Amino acid sequence: MNDIDLINLLKKDAEQGLAVLMKSYTGLVCSVIKNTSASFSAEDTEELASDVFFDFYRNAKKYKPELGSIKAFLCVMARRKALDLARKRSRENGNISIDDEETFLQFAGELAVEESFFTEEEQKTLLREIAALGEPDKEIITRKFFLREPTKSIAERLGLSPANVDVRTHRALAKLREKIGGNGI
Repeated sequence: MNDIDLINLLKKDAEQGLAVLMKSYTGLVCSVIKNTSASFSAEDTEELASDVFFDFYRNAKKYKPELGSIKAFLCVMARRKALDLARKRSRENGNISIDDEETFLQFAGELAVEESFFTEEEQKTLLREIAALGEPDKEIITRKFFLREPTKSIAERLGLSPANVDVRTHRALAKLREKIGGNGI
């Protein structure tokens, strides 16, 4: 069944359309979720997959085949939902550790598009340089740029003023530019 037929089936008979959608793509969606964070339990994966299919169904009218396939759309949705949950859990658990390369690379992989062109070796170099900043700068940079936490939240968590967090961010980025070079940071 092609994408257009599947969308029409969802509109005509939601129950049958969802059944076909889930039968066709559950394995793929679950695989994307598990590959995003190995720390997810089977229950987490199942719940996130259900959310992905429900959100797709709810927004099926907005789907435009010229922008990409249903398969691609579901993969993007699954990855985003999994990353959102991983970020939420990281925030809830308090301080994070970027000393673990796997964790760092997981979040580094979600940088803005212009930054996603980093090679794995460049990401590892960046990790080492961020770790070399020491605390609290390492924590500030990680939370601000990888977990996308707002300055106010970082300041509260670390017991600093928002202005102090901004100054430390500016100085830490200057140090990173000097160490790594380039204006991409």
